[in-house]
Amino acid sequence: MATKSIHTELLYCLSPTKNISQSLAKFGMNSSTASVVAVLFHPQSADNPSTSLDGLESKLTSQLDCESSHSLWPDTNPECDLVELFELYKVTPEEQALSKESGDSLSYCFVTRVACKDVVTV
Repeated sequence: MATKSIHTELLYCLSPTKNISQSLAKFGMNSSTASVVAVLFHPQSADNPSTSLDGLESKLTSQLDCESSHSLWPDTNPECDLVELFELYKVTPEEQALSKESGDSLSYCFVTRVACKDVVTV
């Protein structure tokens, strides 16, 4: 692990850079945060339904007075700003065109950047 907790490690892993502070600033929450991704780090318990993803989703949506979206893929989520993601992950227009031509999800462009972060500097 590059960070001190699994929670910050998740935020760090989402980032295209190796700078932990930049990762936390970009992907962490603040007072203007409009979208949240919920992640469970423990196994689901049949005895306690609030530990399931549905239980967590229900609790979050009721406490935050918000709607839930199950689509995390940027090209199927209307709230996602693709231009900002292309800039953040430095996806070239050529790569965007190839992704569309091959029928692949644009998400592969971002997932590849995250997966290769420790191998190649983007």
